[in-house]
Amino acid sequence: MSTANATPAAPTVMRRRQALAAVCMVMAQMSIVLVLTMTAVALPQIQRSLMFSDAAKQWVLTAYTLPFATLLLLGGRVTRLIGLRRSFLIATAGFALASVLCGISTSFDMLVVARVLQGVCAALQSPSNLSLINVVFKGKRQRATMFGVLSVAGGVGGGVGMVIGGVLTDLGNWRWCFFIVAIVVTAAFSLSLHAFRGVTAGHGDRGERLATDLGGLLLGCVGVFGIVYGFSEASRTSWTSTSTLTFLAGGGSLIVLFAVREHYAARPILPLAMFASRQRSSSYLVLLLVGWIQMGSSVYMTYYFQNHLGFTPMVAGFAFLPQVAGIILVGPVAARTLAPRLGIRVLYPAGALLEAAGFLFLGRLTTTSVYSSGVLPAQIIIGIGLGLLMAPAFAAGTTGVDRAHIGIASALVNMCQQLGSSLGAAFLTTYATRYATSYLSAHTPEIRRQATANLTAQQLKPASQAGHGLIHQIIAAWETTARVLSYAAGFRLTGIISAAVAVLLVVVLCSGWHSRCHCCRRGPRPHTGRSDRRR
Repeated sequence: MSTANATPAAPTVMRRRQALAAVCMVMAQMSIVLVLTMTAVALPQIQRSLMFSDAAKQWVLTAYTLPFATLLLLGGRVTRLIGLRRSFLIATAGFALASVLCGISTSFDMLVVARVLQGVCAALQSPSNLSLINVVFKGKRQRATMFGVLSVAGGVGGGVGMVIGGVLTDLGNWRWCFFIVAIVVTAAFSLSLHAFRGVTAGHGDRGERLATDLGGLLLGCVGVFGIVYGFSEASRTSWTSTSTLTFLAGGGSLIVLFAVREHYAARPILPLAMFASRQRSSSYLVLLLVGWIQMGSSVYMTYYFQNHLGFTPMVAGFAFLPQVAGIILVGPVAARTLAPRLGIRVLYPAGALLEAAGFLFLGRLTTTSVYSSGVLPAQIIIGIGLGLLMAPAFAAGTTGVDRAHIGIASALVNMCQQLGSSLGAAFLTTYATRYATSYLSAHTPEIRRQATANLTAQQLKPASQAGHGLIHQIIAAWETTARVLSYAAGFRLTGIISAAVAVLLVVVLCSGWHSRCHCCRRGPRPHTGRSDRRR
């Protein structure tokens, strides 16, 4: 009797532990996105509170994204070295502490240091979070469901973060944006102490050393740093500035050297064989596009909602909810039902084409457009497209990877999304600024003719107070038009890029270039000692 009663108890305990683990992972994944979107909404109040310049405000965001994207490869290596459970606990505890430090910051320097610590912890938390799915959830269907849930959590975290950040900014204090994240992460840490107690895999590779392929690790991290920092410089200065070109060229060169190094390394940190699968290669491309859309277009949308439509931060956050709803409804279905039946050969191009359609629709915006007819349909289409892309891409990005390389694969998944975010925000911000400036320069004679005609009609002198006010009003109207048209141009550019990615996905998924590529087919070299290096 006792044996019979014990038999069904074990699956029940396992299901409870899996459910608890799922809650922990979702809370951790949402926190990574929440802290970014809430900070973006609360940034004006943070600037007024800590009194730093406009030129310095970008570092409140960059101080988090830069170490996050740069150290993901190192985070994957550390995860493999010390084990999944231990790395998750350390990263979660550190993220909670860093969030508290952000909330109690009394100066700009203190806030930036705390944000850097958040980014470092996120770079360790993300690889361990995704890798734990492959360990805790044994069945392929369970893993696909969890990847779908995590992708939804990321989308919900982005939308909810804007709403919560707007509410706290309007009704309370910006410090609570960080305190709430600290509370959520602390709860995840407490639950994970029990949820991951039964994890028996991924406790660390005793034969692994942090110094293994140290040259490749340094080349990869510094190269990614150069690229991300270069895009950040482009948003602050221009694409042709010396600092931007130096960092982009240096980072790109180091990435090329990193690829050469990994090709010949006996025990590479990033085996090139991970790119041999069409599913994984296309998933990395999809995640670059997803990052571009989520961060780049969200910055555009936020400016359009608040500066042109006159939305408060709270209302602007609610305006993103149709897009979030599309991700919530479509993401789990895409991962669990559509991907097994249709395959990513259908889902990826279809999702990218939906993104193209949504952004080309937004490219029709004018100064007379309203939210209900000019923005809402596109928000729904973009949300559905992201739902088709995000969940399958997260799942396929780590599918078929050797268990020893799960941490690195998970780091690569997050790195692609972060690089896409940095590229999208920097490129589109610079593009909009240049477009608006060129538009005003091209219409300067027309602006002068309009000002002269209005002054003559009202019999006002330009030097008078009334004349000066009239001229200022005319210039402000033209600047508003230029700003809205620059947003529309940026949306059209994003639509064109999404369509180009759809075509590229068809080429990658349907061609046979992987089977002909010697660099991708070969796996990591067996470490045979000195004789192998001589060859």
